[in-house]
Amino acid sequence: MHDYVGERAGWLAGLVRTAQDTGEIDPALSPVAVAHLCLLLTMGSALLTPDLHAVGDEEWSALLTRLVAAIAPTDPAPRTPLSKGEHQ
Repeated sequence: MHDYVGERAGWLAGLVRTAQDTGEIDPALSPVAVAHLCLLLTMGSALLTPDLHAVGDEEWSALLTRLVAAIAPTDPAPRTPLSKGEHQ
């Protein structure tokens, strides 16, 4: 399990770095910390299924929107989309 989680964390951190390079995530944030948070949320959601809590879709959406906005750059640079098949 340790190796699997480490592998997933490395993969997610790479995705975060790519998002930072394209201006989608604040470059001041640690890619490893963001990846760790994503893994915690994923693992927690496997244990705490929707039937175990009474959070409505609108409440959940509002919270997730706020969390995503919190990791966005404070002064976003213009984004340049990748061409089909292009990798950074």
